[in-house]
Amino acid sequence: MYCNNSLEYGMKYGKLYNWYAVNDPRGLAPEGWHIPSFMEWDQLDIHLGGKNETVLKIKSKEGWADNQQGTNESGFNALPGGNCYDFDKCYNLGKTAIWWSATEVTPLIGETWTIKNDLSLMITGSDFKYTYNAVRCVKNK
Repeated sequence: MYCNNSLEYGMKYGKLYNWYAVNDPRGLAPEGWHIPSFMEWDQLDIHLGGKNETVLKIKSKEGWADNQQGTNESGFNALPGGNCYDFDKCYNLGKTAIWWSATEVTPLIGETWTIKNDLSLMITGSDFKYTYNAVRCVKNK
């Protein structure tokens, strides 16, 4: 299931998904793609120079609160789409980007990667599976 607070929100930031949709056996990712594992997110971070350098390289050049844009040097174009704890109530819009990994922590919790407008590093963490966060797909090798 996905959360989309409004048509305008969805068009700008994309849909937010709960962990169950991310790991549904029918596949959320298009054919030839997959949801990255926690380790794949870690590899991206290392490839871009580590948590302190990665954030500026993946943040979009606009849309972040308090004028905390990035360079988007990597082409990732991270937008601050926030997250939802309820189907129709979104939080941290303009301030936070949180992506699911395909990695499970416990039966109720999945791994996440987060960037915030006021921090210059990526945060590894976890969230309840019913929370709606962003998803990025990785092309299969």
